[in-house]
Amino acid sequence: MGASLKEIIDPRGIFEKFTRKELEYLARLESREDIDPEMPAQLMRARFQNNPPARMPRPMRATLGAFRRLVIPPYEDWCKAAFVAMEAPVPQQEIPETDALSDLEKQYKSSKPKKMHELKAEAKKLGVKQSNKDTKAILEQKIEDAQSAS
Repeated sequence: MGASLKEIIDPRGIFEKFTRKELEYLARLESREDIDPEMPAQLMRARFQNNPPARMPRPMRATLGAFRRLVIPPYEDWCKAAFVAMEAPVPQQEIPETDALSDLEKQYKSSKPKKMHELKAEAKKLGVKQSNKDTKAILEQKIEDAQSAS
């Protein structure tokens, strides 16, 4: 019986998760007069704690266990990345409903091997050059190449 990680709890507050550069960008975005860009991060955090921003950005954190350095993008890119998740909701894709029999029929038709005359007609429709020596496998490959090229 082995141990497994169920969840990770980060006890830090929201402002402790921001880097100093992010706090500087947030102060610039909010046009905060009480926060100087050169002040220490702890002081910035305390000022934001006392007077929170109108909109809270998403902290730029590396993936847990990442061995790469955390790089904060330039100000304009940071503004887009920090607020993108809140402003642009993910559009819901409509999933067509189907029943088991129609799905099975669809799978059967797609896996059913095509006959040579059907392949030749499809190749002609796609404008694929054919020769009399083309085998079924070669013709299928030519059709696949033509479909991926278009």
